[in-house]
Amino acid sequence: MSELCVLGEYLIDFTPQGLSERGLPMYAQNPGGAPANVACAAAKLGVSSAVITKVSTDPLGEFLYGYLRDLGIVEMKGVKRSSDPTGLAFVTLNAEGDRDFVFYREHCADAMLSPQDIDLSLIDACKVFHFSSVSLVAEESREATVYAVKEAKKRGKIISFDINYRALLWNDEKKAKREVEKVLPLADIVKVSDEEAVLFGGSIEGAAEVFCSFGAKLVLITLGEDGSIYDNGVSRGVVPSFPVKAIDTTGAGDNFMGAFLAKYIQSGKKLSDLTEEDLIEALTFANAAGGICASRFGAIDGQASPEDIDRLRRGENL
Repeated sequence: MSELCVLGEYLIDFTPQGLSERGLPMYAQNPGGAPANVACAAAKLGVSSAVITKVSTDPLGEFLYGYLRDLGIVEMKGVKRSSDPTGLAFVTLNAEGDRDFVFYREHCADAMLSPQDIDLSLIDACKVFHFSSVSLVAEESREATVYAVKEAKKRGKIISFDINYRALLWNDEKKAKREVEKVLPLADIVKVSDEEAVLFGGSIEGAAEVFCSFGAKLVLITLGEDGSIYDNGVSRGVVPSFPVKAIDTTGAGDNFMGAFLAKYIQSGKKLSDLTEEDLIEALTFANAAGGICASRFGAIDGQASPEDIDRLRRGENL
């Protein structure tokens, strides 16, 4: 039984890793994709996790499937196979480690996920069902995502939604907003970056009220090196981050989210029963996990262990 079930993209991040002798960028082939990152992060922190996605049978897809299988920490019963190509994201990094993306995802395997591919037994077993807007871009995976989220809602699961907006994937901001607003009424937890809070909620200060008006019970806003915000309509606070040297922020927000969901699930509480102290502790834990990932290469390879988080919180060197 997996307490956390995620649905969405599992792809390859080609991340810059130095220059060749000729001065040309060299790229490392890293597994990634926001929902898969969340599942692996939570699993490394002690919460049983399952992934629903579709992975190609091409050589890059074999790499992805083998990586997750050999990692051995997530339930793979929901991973379907397809002859469609593997989705790719080429990452660019600036001097501060902040990243941007170039995507190659036309008719890729995870975008071809269908409702028939959804293993409902994984949704039955979980406490929290998590997804992001990337699987809403393509018509095929959008239908599968909405179906799965509605099934999870019917079964009384906590729905966690990371908006995770990627302008290059949508190519149409208005369409992105329409599709996001269609699923927002299903979400109990909404996670956004500061930029997404402005885009979808009008402002960082007012975003929580907007998302809560759709039905969210808890809104989380990540602020990078400035920490994170929680708002449940009753209490609101800013939780500071930890000083780290960021070298690759790819997946840092996913590690934040995986850590937060792990802490929430491990609390055994209902969402409505979380106290302000609970939220501050969970976000402190999540901020540490996100910071550790940003200080390492690889969205999954760079993830934090509980011991890593404890050391960072004590101010020790990692």
